[in-house]
Amino acid sequence: MGRLVPQEELVALAPAQEKVRPQVPESVLSMPVKALELSQRAQNCMDSKGIKTLGELLHLTETELLEIRNFGRITLQEIQEKLAAQGLNVGMLAPEKK
Repeated sequence: MGRLVPQEELVALAPAQEKVRPQVPESVLSMPVKALELSQRAQNCMDSKGIKTLGELLHLTETELLEIRNFGRITLQEIQEKLAAQGLNVGMLAPEKK
């Protein structure tokens, strides 16, 4: 039989730390994707998927973007660079998978 732990030895367990979601101003989220001045191919891909704002773009993962027709690694790299210039990242607002 295990020993009983006196109350003063009990340590409260911290709740599991959740990943902190980055705070992005609404003015940035509502900015049109066209403001990134993407190449024609990248812009066409955004249009075909109906992605009109940065907020919509930031909710997509790299994998989701690569599933868009005519959207390849070079287009992904272009978007990553344009977002990085604004201090943003692809998928930074994407829901976490459990």
